Amino acid sequence: MRGGTRYAVDQQENPNSITFLHGGFYSNILLYGKIGTVSDTKSSKTIFKAFSSIIKSRFRKYDVYYIGPDAEKFSRSGGRLTESAQSPREYDFVLG
Repeated sequence: MRGGTRYAVDQQENPNSITFLHGGFYSNILLYGKIGTVSDTKSSKTIFKAFSSIIKSRFRKYDVYYIGPDAEKFSRSGGRLTESAQSPREYDFVLG
């Protein structure tokens, strides 16, 4: 092993944190994003609540998902909202 600094990116090694997976486009598919935490610390709960509050105030809830206005428009124009580009279309999220 060479010298240098190593960083742990495992949330269990960084309990005062949340996980953040931003969504984005892959070809003509919009992949979902998510936030979460496996930690029960005050700091992680505070950060998670701050992220959640912003999302809830700017996104619309469909079932258990929050969909932003641009993603909603994209979906209504025929775009795919899904977890993985390899997922079959029957697993896509369809706005009701």
